[in-house]
Order: sequence, then C-alpha cells, then structure tokens
Amino acid sequence: MKRFLQENWQRIRKSSFILSNLKMGPMSLVKFITGPFKGKGAARLLGADGVGFLGISNQIQQFGMSASSLSMGTVLTQELGKAIANNDVVRKRDLLRAALFLQLCGSAIVIFFGLLFTQYISKNIYDDPRAQVFTLLPVLLSVPFAALVNTHFSSILYAHGRYELFSHATTMNFLFEVVIFLLLAYFFGLRGAVWSILITSIFWSALLAKHCWVLEPSVFELTWRLKPDILKMLSWTGISFLIAGLFSGAALIVLRGMISQHLGVSINGYYQVLLVFSAYYTPFITNGIWADLFPKFSRSKLTMELWKEWANQLILAAWFGAGIEMCLLVFPELMVKIFFTRDFLKACSALPWQFMADFFGLVTAPCAAFLNARGRFNAFLFVTILISVTTLAVTRLFIDRFGLAAVPFSYFIANGLGLLTIVHLMRRESKDRFSFLTLIPKILLPLLLLVAQSAIYLYSPWMFLRFILPLVFGVIVWVLYFGERHRGKLLYA
Repeated sequence: MKRFLQENWQRIRKSSFILSNLKMGPMSLVKFITGPFKGKGAARLLGADGVGFLGISNQIQQFGMSASSLSMGTVLTQELGKAIANNDVVRKRDLLRAALFLQLCGSAIVIFFGLLFTQYISKNIYDDPRAQVFTLLPVLLSVPFAALVNTHFSSILYAHGRYELFSHATTMNFLFEVVIFLLLAYFFGLRGAVWSILITSIFWSALLAKHCWVLEPSVFELTWRLKPDILKMLSWTGISFLIAGLFSGAALIVLRGMISQHLGVSINGYYQVLLVFSAYYTPFITNGIWADLFPKFSRSKLTMELWKEWANQLILAAWFGAGIEMCLLVFPELMVKIFFTRDFLKACSALPWQFMADFFGLVTAPCAAFLNARGRFNAFLFVTILISVTTLAVTRLFIDRFGLAAVPFSYFIANGLGLLTIVHLMRRESKDRFSFLTLIPKILLPLLLLVAQSAIYLYSPWMFLRFILPLVFGVIVWVLYFGERHRGKLLYA
C-alpha cells in the first residue's frame, strides 16, 4: 500500500495539470467557501429582484473593463515576458507607460458614455426604475480599477511568473468582498450592495499594486512621451481580444435584458444561481490550465511532447469537470439552500443544461489557451463571436417556450459548436502531426455519463439512482488513471 501511494504521488507531482491547479487552488477554494455567505446574504437581504439587479451591474462592470483595457492583457503579458527574459529595462518601461495611458483613456471614455446613456441602460438592460445615475455611478467608477487588476497588474505578475502573488491577493479580496458586501447590503440595501462593487475593486487593485510596485517600480509612470510603435502594437494586437470581449460582454448584457423582458426581473435572480454554480467549480480547472499551458505554448516550439501535454490536459479537464458536475447533480437542491434560499429552488431544473454547457467550455479551455499563446487572435475572435451570436439566437428562439432552461441550453449548443470549430482550426495548425481522432472516445465517454446523470436528475423519481453513476465514474477513473494494471490508459498515449 505504501509503495502504491508513493508511486501515485510521484505521478501527481509530475502532472503539470494537477500541480498548476494546486497552486491556483487556494484562490478558488476561498471563493467556494465564502460564496455561500455572500449568496445567501444577497438572497435574504435583496431578494430575487435584487440578486438579478446586482448580476446585471457586475456584467456591466465586466463589459466596461474589457472596453477600457482594450483587452490587451494577453499581448502585454507576452511582450513583458520577452522584455524580462532579455533584461530589457527600457522596453518594459515603455510597455507599462503605454498600457497605463491606454487603460486610463479607455476608462474615461467608458464612464462618459455610461453616464450619457443612463436612461437607455435603465430601460433596456435593467428594465428596473431603480437603475438611476446614483446607482450606476459606482459600477462605472469601478471600471478603471477592474481594468488595472485584470490587465495591468495581472500581466506584470504573470510575466514574472509570480501568479501565486495574484492568487494570494485575490484570496484576500474575496474575504474582504464578502464582509463589505454584507455590511453595506444590510445597512443600505440594494444601493449599498452596488457601491460595494466599487469599494471591492479599489481594495483589490491596492493589494496587487503593492506586489507590482516591488517587481516593476515603473508600474505607475504616466507620460505623454509614448512610443507610437508600442501604442500601435498594444492597441491593434489587442483589438481582437477587445472585440471578443465586447461581443461576449454585450451578449451577456443583451441576454440579461432578454430574460427580464420575456420572463421577468426575478428570473434574472434565478439565472444568477446557474452562474454562481459555474463560477464556483470551473476555476479549479481553468485557472491551472491557463497558468501552465499559456506560457509553454508562448515560448516553446510545437514539439510532439508539447502536443501530448496539451492533449492530456484536455482529457483531464473533461474527466475532472464531468466528475464534479455529476457529483453536483446528486443533490443540488441542498447547495441552493446553502448558497441562497428556498425561493431559488426553481433554478434547479436548468442546472443539468448549465453543467453540460460548462463541460464543453472546460474542454475548450486548453484550445483557447493554445490559440492565444500562438497569436491566433483572429481565430479566437471568430470562435468568440460564433458562440455569442449562437447563444443569443437559440435563446431568442426557445425562451418563450422553455423559460429559463432555454438560456443554458443555448450555451450548450453554442459551446459545442465553438469546440468543433476551434478543434478544426487546431488541426490546421498541427499540420497532421497530431491525431485528434484519438481524443474523441476519451472525451465522449465522460460526456455520455454526464448526460445520463442529467437525465436521471430530471426524470427519475428515485433519488438513490443519482448516486450510482458518480460511483461508476469514480471506479473508471481509479482503474484507468491510478490502477496498476491499466494505469495511464485514461491519458493520451
């Protein structure tokens, strides 16, 4: 037994997928632990309407962040990484000056147009008379801080290979976010909850600024003497990410508006339940993939060993993701009661479609990391637009007939279509040096088990059946990944 444990521990230590997720795990774990406090507090203090209102506010912040930062985080990380490797101090300073200038200008533009179109946003997005200037102001003012966190500061830390500092600061921010949200929501209601978005963004940016100041003293240097070639490179290279981010953000905002208009504002609160479930478990898988695969594909040649590592991370993402989703479908009602209140149990019927959509999203994560790392920005843009347009079109087609379930169903169709498209693009990139057909059965099996578990949850009156497939799933993983006789058959050979 001791020998068995030692051998498998060595296999875990050699798995970059598991190790990278362990490093980023504390951040996701704290979010998972603190999430129920915030979710239940929001449900009790604000109700379904308030939760939906707050969800739209967060979505607007994300949209503004993408627009103001030009979504140049990826290219900034790549260029800073090259400058650090070459010990080019002047290049680093020029990059940081240009990035800070572009983000501040972009943030000012977003705030100006947000205030200008307050009435339009209130009527067509929120569909709620409470969405006035004073309520929207903190959301708009949080945009520059959110942009600095997700582009400027994160690029510096990742370029230096210090993503554990980002994880630590984010962990502290999660704890602070829960406390300040509950306090403001309790004393000031919905208005206080919205203002907590701004306060949390300022606190998070302050934590990261401290780390970045140590690594790069020129992080806050602002000057008009900028190099045109660097401005052009950052803005035009990031334009694909900007359009992709705007499309995704705009699609989510339109989707929220569609839910409010067709199903009611309170249903937006139920939809938040689906998003919360996804937000709690998917980072355990995707954060590690991006932290590990992105720098490797950015700096290395496409060797067969690298292709095998990519394939193994894709397979493990599929199996880990499906396993977590099947376990969540054993008794999701209990988790909804823990995270929210009984009033939100109506969202449970849409959870299986949400998890199946998430499955395709998790499998797509290694592919997206590849396209971004290799500079295939136009391909990434195309896939993002395809997913966004398909989501809106399918939702509009079925929302009146199937209600809230039409939204995750549309994601399921869109993410599946996006995965097929992105794999086709990667086949062209591999130039037939890698066989993608060998991956199909290893991805299809966990998907079929997840579909079967979803059918049991939706249609079976016997609750004990929900436990059978997760147990079967666990036995398969144990035999094919850890078992001595068939060890390694789960992975790409």
